[in-house]
Amino acid sequence: MRRGKIWSNALALMLLGAALCLGVTGCGGAEEELEEGSGSENSDGGGTVGTGDEIASTAGEFEAIYNLDLFSECGDCHAPGADGFVDGVETTQDWTDMDTAYAGLQGTASGLIGNFSGCNDVPLIGATPETSLIVAVLDEDVRDAFSLPNHPDCDVDAIADMTLKLSSDVDEDELQMLKDWISAGAPE
Repeated sequence: MRRGKIWSNALALMLLGAALCLGVTGCGGAEEELEEGSGSENSDGGGTVGTGDEIASTAGEFEAIYNLDLFSECGDCHAPGADGFVDGVETTQDWTDMDTAYAGLQGTASGLIGNFSGCNDVPLIGATPETSLIVAVLDEDVRDAFSLPNHPDCDVDAIADMTLKLSSDVDEDELQMLKDWISAGAPE
């Protein structure tokens, strides 16, 4: 999706959010200013009215997910000829660019060897975040409870903990954006 259209959609969502916000206590009226990059939670718990990536994520577009710091280094291993590629790295993933990353996420895991081979053919994005292999490799709670009847060998012992390969902890807000995107049907 083109950047201009994304910003147009983000602006439309921001205006819609502001219109819906009128009359809702604690929703960020004129007397309440948001710091740049911050958001304010709706009083009904229905999400966040915010700026930047939060609005783009609300729009449900993959570009917001692709541009998260969480995925900034994926192409170092998950791309043809990547310097960090090693045998046993999930080969369906290709983070060369946004389009190939999105297409890869629509498939199932492949190329996993050894202890991880039980997760071959498991959907990278399932019907929910809890059934999505990509979430399980990033979220310890999802990984610990991961169970798919058609893939009994893909369990906590077979799922690689990608947080070990990241040089820092997974940002909880970014992980939540990924989960929300999946819950919204993982739209392009």
